[in-house]
This record gives sequence, C-alpha cells and structure tokens, in this order.
Amino acid sequence: MNACSTRIRSLQIQHVGTGASPDIRYNFVVGGDGNAYVGRGWDMKNAEQSDSITISFIGHYVFDYLTPEMIDITKKLINIGVEKGKLAKDYKLVAHNQTFPTISPGPHVYEVIKNWPHFDPARYFDL
Repeated sequence: MNACSTRIRSLQIQHVGTGASPDIRYNFVVGGDGNAYVGRGWDMKNAEQSDSITISFIGHYVFDYLTPEMIDITKKLINIGVEKGKLAKDYKLVAHNQTFPTISPGPHVYEVIKNWPHFDPARYFDL
C-alpha cells in the first residue's frame, strides 16, 4: 500500500474514531502521489458545516512544497467541481488561515494558491 493511501486511512480512523465525524473531515485530500482522495465528496458538508468544499494536502507545508502533480490534480478537481455544478462558476478560493487564526495550510501552499484564479485575499475572521 502506498504512503498516501495509508495516511488517508489513518486520517479516517482518527476522524471517525473520535466519534465526532462520520468520515474524514475534508471533502477531498490531495496526496504527493498526484491523486485526489475523496473524503466527504461533493455532496456532504465538511466538518466545519460550511457551504464550502475543503481540500487538504498530505504533508507539512511549513517545510514541504506542493509537487507539480499535486497542483495539477487540485486544479483539475476544482474544474470538475465547476463543470458538475458543485462549485459556482464565480467561486471564491480561500485558505484555512483566512478563515481561522492558524498557520494552515502553511506558507508554501498559500504562496501557490494566492496566484490562482478566484483567489480571494480577504480575511474571514476577527482577531
């Protein structure tokens, strides 16, 4: 079994094992193997119960960097969401650190996604 699928299974055990979640907290998880793993999918609310789709990346992006494959599959995933009508054509792309005071998703992810179409630089929480 590859390292990413093992990590996904570990996340599932961790999130479901607490009894607080019916599945992985995220809608999708992107691995360094270039695959997008389905957590809650398009139609189930994420753990924040927001009207958003959460995409998490396997890794620690204070130190790690997204691979070109991870970037490519994430963009494809977003495009699929728009094509299937699961994401609005005028969706807003925001990072976790814009919705909650955290370092997540890490500066190396933030540096990449802040240049993508639909990125919204606003902060969605009060200090």
